[in-house]
Amino acid sequence: MNNKTNWTDDVLTTIRRLYNSIKYTIGVGIKINISRFFLDYLKFKKFIENQKVEKVETTDDKKICIAVIPWDGSAVPWYSITLALMLYKKGKNVFILSDDIPFGDDELFHKVQSKLIFKILKKLPIKLIKLSDYKSLERSSSEIRYLSKLNSIHYTHGETNQALRESYEGIVEKQLNPIYSKIASLYKEENFTQIISPGGIWGTSGIFPLFAEKYNTQITTYDSGEDCLVMNIYGVAAQVKDFPYSFDKLLKDSQEKNFAIEKGQEQLQKRRAGNDILSYFPATTNISEFGNDYYLLLLNSAWDSATLGLHTVYDTMIDWMFDSIEWVLNNTNKTIIIRQHPEERTETLNNTDSYKKEIKNRFNKNKRVIFIEAKKDINTYDLIENSLCVIGFSSTIIVESVVLGKPAIIVSSTYYANYGIVYNANSKKEYYEYLQKASYKELKITQDMKDKASISNYITQTCNWYETKFTPVRENYFAWCKLTLEELEKDYLPLEAILKNTPLSILQHENNFKDVK
Repeated sequence: MNNKTNWTDDVLTTIRRLYNSIKYTIGVGIKINISRFFLDYLKFKKFIENQKVEKVETTDDKKICIAVIPWDGSAVPWYSITLALMLYKKGKNVFILSDDIPFGDDELFHKVQSKLIFKILKKLPIKLIKLSDYKSLERSSSEIRYLSKLNSIHYTHGETNQALRESYEGIVEKQLNPIYSKIASLYKEENFTQIISPGGIWGTSGIFPLFAEKYNTQITTYDSGEDCLVMNIYGVAAQVKDFPYSFDKLLKDSQEKNFAIEKGQEQLQKRRAGNDILSYFPATTNISEFGNDYYLLLLNSAWDSATLGLHTVYDTMIDWMFDSIEWVLNNTNKTIIIRQHPEERTETLNNTDSYKKEIKNRFNKNKRVIFIEAKKDINTYDLIENSLCVIGFSSTIIVESVVLGKPAIIVSSTYYANYGIVYNANSKKEYYEYLQKASYKELKITQDMKDKASISNYITQTCNWYETKFTPVRENYFAWCKLTLEELEKDYLPLEAILKNTPLSILQHENNFKDVK
């Protein structure tokens, strides 16, 4: 690899990105952002005025804190406030935390959002606290550096642009220092039973889980896509932290277990046939050119919240990929296929790490190394069926490969890592041993592993995603802000999950299973 060339490319890329960012901000970008958010503020102001929320007597000693955080100009704070109002109406002892300390590379826009949000908050009958009002307490340099690192990967959509990452880390590390110390003070002074926050990794939201165990505070988070919402009662939603509770429950009852196995298999067949909302692949493809004796390495998006912070054996995604390729080339006569995550065909979700280029530079067009880009119309399930084994990090498709009868090896602390579904390597030595066994077809899949994989698939792909238009996505917000609280809360399972303190996936399972009983 030409290090000088790569360094030059990184610098040039950084300069271009910074220039475009500055030009955009100085020009019209900031005006557009502020104008758009102000419009959303006016819509929410009208929404609140139409609700006529009156003071409610608290009937619950449990102290619930709703974190209202500016979120890149999105409708996330409006959703959080609405959720707080719903809980307040139910007599819950609700506090709203206004996160008013700037974060990110656009402090002005953050301040504008905070001011407009606060105009709404101060008119509500709910107890209001401001993060800036808390004194500074303890700091943890290691945890702040860790969060800064995760944020820089998320910001740059990749791991390898060191120049841009270091620049961004320098900004957010300075911001996270006072934020961290004030959240430490918040935990110590308020003794909340539960904190409900968006995300749980990005920015301020990533600090809350760090104190959860120390102060015995329950963390509930949510994430959303278009017309769907994910909420986990016991941790970071993007990383499926409710999984242990749901998985253990379904294993206890034989009827529920068998139901979950059947539905997990059905879900996989729907996705494979392209009849699922998250399907990325054509129904079937011709992959005969690849043979049937290869390792299949399935990449994740390194910047995705579902991946961030889950590294165990390797520090980066690219280190893991390179080491895997080198081991296969040096220790076997097999081919290794690297499949880019198919969602990266979408421009807004793409990874800035140039895996194809890096592989070409390092392995000089070795015919035993095949890279399949996201945009390539090849069905990954077809690749799985012809592979020796599947190598992965945290993707759902790793679990699905086990359902299909293929052994899978992972090198992360993802939600399914320790549940007898995959071969989870905790060291390079163990990883290499699994790869060696796979080359001799000695890596076996038991029926129990397949059953557990099916249950996992059912929980995460059928029960974890909640289809709804009441989400923080701006397009959805335009519709639901015209409704009443009563209309929004009717049969709204995420609210019920909070009220019952039960994983959303369990509630959806109970609805699915009720006709079977």
